[in-house]
Amino acid sequence: MTTYLILKRISEFFVALFLLFILLPFIIIVLVVVFIDTGSNPIFLQERSLSLKGRRFKLFKLRTLKDNLTSLESKSNQILSKRENGNSVSQIGSFLRKSGLDELPQLLNILKGDMSFVGPRPLAISELEKIEKLFPELSEKRSKLKSKAGITGLWQVNKDDDFSISHLIKMDSFYEEEKSLLFDLYLILETVKVLSVGKHKDAHISDELDKKAFGNSAIVFATFCFMILILFTFIFNNNA
Repeated sequence: MTTYLILKRISEFFVALFLLFILLPFIIIVLVVVFIDTGSNPIFLQERSLSLKGRRFKLFKLRTLKDNLTSLESKSNQILSKRENGNSVSQIGSFLRKSGLDELPQLLNILKGDMSFVGPRPLAISELEKIEKLFPELSEKRSKLKSKAGITGLWQVNKDDDFSISHLIKMDSFYEEEKSLLFDLYLILETVKVLSVGKHKDAHISDELDKKAFGNSAIVFATFCFMILILFTFIFNNNA
């Protein structure tokens, strides 16, 4: 194991642990909001990998869809784009996707060693099967990646409008060749920049609908969080 990988693993473990600790009250609030919004378990597990030949793991994610995820995937003709699922995304789910908060549970994946903060995007097994069927050469090329899957990465902040597989593999390959702690830091800063200006393409449905849904759900989410905080404060003061 190289010095880069050792330093990356150690730093990511303690950063993820620290973030989970300081964000725990907020995470609890988010879980309650998602449960009320979707009426289902706020966290779901999905089997993912970088390739069909690679190591598979269970990815933790906040539920953002009102309908069953598996049935939606099987009906979709898309591979990387999730725009088809627009009508099934809840109002709160739209906000969570846009802000990137739906990725919060993946801090647990980092603690387990399944993922890194920065790396190639892990794909659902159904997506990998479609890629192997439609783009066998590109699928074989991606199977040679040695990097660990990441919450964010070069492709995640540089998606093309068509969500093409060729662009995904191109970004994956470039990161594989150029990865370093400095490059990882740059991509983390780019991720913050993308999310802060609301250009998280993976969350886009349509410009007009997305802006409206994001604005409404953000207001609902903020109001609910404020009410929960007041409730927690009330309970704490009464028990003090």
